[in-house]
This record gives sequence, C-alpha cells and structure tokens, in this order.
Amino acid sequence: MNVRVHRAVSDIQGSTGMRIIRAIVEGQRDPLELAKLRDPGCHKSEQEIAEQLSGHWREDYLFSLQQSLKMYDAIGERIAAYEKEILRRLGKWKSPTCRTDRRRN
Repeated sequence: MNVRVHRAVSDIQGSTGMRIIRAIVEGQRDPLELAKLRDPGCHKSEQEIAEQLSGHWREDYLFSLQQSLKMYDAIGERIAAYEKEILRRLGKWKSPTCRTDRRRN
C-alpha cells in the first residue's frame, strides 16, 4: 500500500501504531486524521507522521491488514488467558515458611 506506519512510529505495536492500524482497518484514509491519533509522548510531530501515511489503498491489501489484525488480537487474547491461568496456579502455591533453628540459642 506504500503506507509506512513502521516509519511513522518507532513501535507499530505501541499505542500510536495500533491506533493508526485500527483506524485504517475501520476505514480512515486521511493521513492528517491518522496522524492525530498519535500519543502525546510520541517523538514525531503529526506532520512527520502524516508524511508517511499516504499511499495506495488497495482493497486486497486492506483485507489482508484486517485479517492480520484479527489474528493479532486473537493471539493477544490467548496470551492473556494463559497469563491469567499461570497466575491462578501460582497463587495456589504457598511460599515455604521460614523455620528458625532452635538449637542455636
């Protein structure tokens, strides 16, 4: 698509990158509007980001992006479920109590 999100932001999986990707999937195409989604802590200005976000919005590429985002979200859900289960199981383990050696005194 020649849309360079990876050059617009340093971390595509960060808050700015994911907001931009989600907005593209939802139909936003205006680079200036997409750039407004930047996180206040982002090092690049809206103008710098917007310069990287113009391109060719081919339907087949947009469909592929949409499907990739769905897979990304599904994997994130699976990871969260595993983390929750791991923490639940770790919570069942009790830390061993410290025993003092009574023979010392």
